[in-house]
Amino acid sequence: MSSREALTDVVEENVVLRSVLREQRKLHRALRHVNGRLRSFLATVPGVLYSFHPDGRLEYISPSVDGLLGKPDTWYLADAGRYLDQVHPDDLGRVYHWRLQLLYADVAGESELRYRMMRTDGTVVEVLDRATAVFEDGELARVDGLIVNTPAAQQLALSLASEHVQAG
Repeated sequence: MSSREALTDVVEENVVLRSVLREQRKLHRALRHVNGRLRSFLATVPGVLYSFHPDGRLEYISPSVDGLLGKPDTWYLADAGRYLDQVHPDDLGRVYHWRLQLLYADVAGESELRYRMMRTDGTVVEVLDRATAVFEDGELARVDGLIVNTPAAQQLALSLASEHVQAG
């Protein structure tokens, strides 16, 4: 290969590389935009969204957990056991049993449980936890859920019913 051919190859590779880098930057910008929109959307959900791995590791918990229980999402993500530590002692057995049922489910399906939690300030909060076992390729991939403060859930349902009656 002549030096002219080698130089041509290097220039062509450089052009391709620059094009790939430009596309990569576009994708990163688009991803940041989508991520921002998703975070904005999640902030409007009246409850705490979560996702945990079959090994029990908490993969996601929405920032709204701070308003419900008094600690930021990062605190719970650092140690998944912290969430269960805040379950009211009288309800802990039921919550463990329910979670085990979700983790050992054979098929996808929704399940819900009402229980009490202890806020960091000591107040008791009644919650409704609705979870779904999510399967991928026949294997449990994760459990996704939504936790709402029961009085807040009741108020939301009443508001929606009232709006429906007014609109109808």
